[in-house]
Amino acid sequence: MKYLWPPLVLLLAAGITALLVMARRPPDTVDPEPFLPIVEFVRAQPEDITLRIRSQGPVAPRTETELTPEVGGRILRVAPAFEDGAFFQADDLLLELDPVPLEVALGEARATLAAARLALAQEIAQSEQARADWEELGAGEPGPLVLRLPQQEKARADVEAAEKRLLLAERNLERAHVRAPYAGRTRERRVDVGQVVTANATTLGRIFATDAAEIRLPLTLREAALLDLPPPATPPDGKGPRVRFRDRSDPSGAVWNGTVVRTEAAIDPRTRLLSVVARIEDPFGRTRSADSPPLEPGRFLEAEIEGVRLPSAYRIPRSALTGESNVRIIDGHDRVETRTVTIRHRTATDLIITDGLEAGERVVISAIEFFVENMSVRPTERGTAGTAEELP
Repeated sequence: MKYLWPPLVLLLAAGITALLVMARRPPDTVDPEPFLPIVEFVRAQPEDITLRIRSQGPVAPRTETELTPEVGGRILRVAPAFEDGAFFQADDLLLELDPVPLEVALGEARATLAAARLALAQEIAQSEQARADWEELGAGEPGPLVLRLPQQEKARADVEAAEKRLLLAERNLERAHVRAPYAGRTRERRVDVGQVVTANATTLGRIFATDAAEIRLPLTLREAALLDLPPPATPPDGKGPRVRFRDRSDPSGAVWNGTVVRTEAAIDPRTRLLSVVARIEDPFGRTRSADSPPLEPGRFLEAEIEGVRLPSAYRIPRSALTGESNVRIIDGHDRVETRTVTIRHRTATDLIITDGLEAGERVVISAIEFFVENMSVRPTERGTAGTAEELP
């Protein structure tokens, strides 16, 4: 038995193994699912889009004047309207000079005129007497010198010059009262009572009109082409592109509305930009609304200019752009293809497309790490494209 047991155990083990092998079932086979990247898309929806061109610039008065006196003298009085920041109306008194020297000059001009008129009257009398004397002699036609005609002509010229000097003296006396040439506001006063000023030399101060402000808005040539700008020779008529202004540093969120009135004549050689000029009516007035309070010259404003209107255009996120003018489209079989489109305008967040898309097409807006043309993806919709914001 000692020699039989080992072979019996081996035979038994071999039999059990054979039974297990014959009784086993083949394993179930499962085909692995292919890996498809998840991509986000938006649906292209056509809409009428009014383009918005952004720029910025400082506020400047349409009219600003550096006042200088037309006559010299000592300042007797400074009006309250000529204080820094004060408002005034057209023809309001700003400053008064000592009128005495000007009154003396006026009196002298009147005396000179009277003397000139007397001299003319004497010359006329002498001429008449000379003609009468010549006629008594009966020696033919008298000459101009005999009748003192050149002397009369000079006397008449002297009278005319004296009348002009009198008119100038009267106006100089009026100019001793420096008055506002228009309704406006005082920016800066540089003189005071007792100071002696020189005609056409001393700067009295600076004033500006409050009827309108102008803001220079630099644009690229591409941006300028998207605006319906008035012709260069056309006077402002309020029909240019509308502009909405904001000051980001103003916590009130105030908005000022203006209009583009003209385009500057030349491109800035340093920046290669073309500037348009927008106008805000009555920006410095004392009766502005809370939503549009008075402005100050020099305030820096951001502008949103109303551009051309594009019918049936598409607004999609800028993240959809690949290359210079390509986007990716998901077809009906969830495969991605590259499409060349016509981009009319680009903002920091959006693309405005006028050709190359169809309504309802799915535009990829997320990055695809390993892109292959016509690759299959798992699309997920983020939402439809945005809509154009309208100006009020």
